[in-house]
Amino acid sequence: MRYEFTRQLSDEELLPHLLSQNQLVLKVPGLRWQEVERQVERLGFGESFFVAETEGTRGRCCRIDPVGANPNSTGVGLQRQSSSDQ
Repeated sequence: MRYEFTRQLSDEELLPHLLSQNQLVLKVPGLRWQEVERQVERLGFGESFFVAETEGTRGRCCRIDPVGANPNSTGVGLQRQSSSDQ
C-alpha cells in the first residue's frame, strides 16, 4: 500500500511499514533523503528499499519504495546489489 505523511516518522512508526513492504511518501519541508536512507539502513532494511528525493507539484518530497516496486525510477538512493556484486 502507499502512504503519505507530512512529518518524519519515528523508528517505531516506520518499522511496521517496512515490514509490510509499503510505499511511503514523506512531504516534510527540509527533510533530506540521506537522513531517511540512514534510518532505513539502521532498521535493517537497506537492501530491501530504495530511498529517493523527488519533486512534485508541491515541492520536494522523500520516497521510500520496496526494491522492484518502481523499476523505472531515476532517483538517487539505495541500489540493490546482485549476488554477483558481493
